[in-house]
Amino acid sequence: TGVLTLTLFIVFYLRRAFETRDVEYMLSRPVTRFQFLFSHALAFSFLATVIFLATSLAIFFLSHNYFQAGQVMWAISFWVELMIVAMVALFFAIYLSSAVISTLVIFAFYVLARLIGDILGIIEKAGETLPFFVLEKIMLVVSIFVPRLDIMGQTSWLIYGVEGEVGFPFLFLQGAIFSGLIFGAAYIDLNRRQF
Repeated sequence: TGVLTLTLFIVFYLRRAFETRDVEYMLSRPVTRFQFLFSHALAFSFLATVIFLATSLAIFFLSHNYFQAGQVMWAISFWVELMIVAMVALFFAIYLSSAVISTLVIFAFYVLARLIGDILGIIEKAGETLPFFVLEKIMLVVSIFVPRLDIMGQTSWLIYGVEGEVGFPFLFLQGAIFSGLIFGAAYIDLNRRQF
């Protein structure tokens, strides 16, 4: 629900701003394109943080044990996931001219990022025939560019706690690098646009 809410708000807000020429008006003022994009990224990150806080506090207070390690780990990974989705929504809302297509692409990206580990596991167990070998190599390349959201926000952390070693640095590094790359791509696209 958090991802759905965040995506729909960002996409429809930005597409409406483009259609009503609010973006052109703002950029005609003494505001650079980077400042415009950065302020929106910051605002959407704040919105993601509000959704994260509301969801996490509900989870913490509805559970029997408050603020266990599994709950904290789930909450932090959920926050990183929302930040990634916010930046992806920002990019596609700027890059694509249709709000509906942007939303569908973001949901397709989210589903792929959530299932990438399962897809790789299925292909690995499928066999050693040539088509599966080629498919495995293609999916390995795709998995380099898609964030591993399948290892974030695991429900088992809420129920059983964190089992084994879960790397906080990896979650933050993945979120920061991917969000930075997507923000850079959005800036390049916005810079190339002629208003």
